[in-house]
Amino acid sequence: MTIKAYPQCEKCYLEENTQWEPESVGDDGSLISKLTAVTVPDQLKTGEINVCASCGEITIVGIYANMEPDEVQYDVDPLNLDDLNTDPYSKGT
Repeated sequence: MTIKAYPQCEKCYLEENTQWEPESVGDDGSLISKLTAVTVPDQLKTGEINVCASCGEITIVGIYANMEPDEVQYDVDPLNLDDLNTDPYSKGT
């Protein structure tokens, strides 16, 4: 199968691409963690309105994650990488 860049909302992206490490224990005995790293998205296309391939929610953050088509939970189109190289101000000449 071919890996393609599919849209993801910020919540789904952060769930899969953050690293936390324990920092201390709270007064109630709960573990307090701190964020140590966030992976940079595979593709970014700001201003893009789409549907998250993982949860189906509308997203406007423009994050695209490389995924196998069988990992996609919702029927969305992958990012056309040619669009990233298009000047939005060109007259199409």
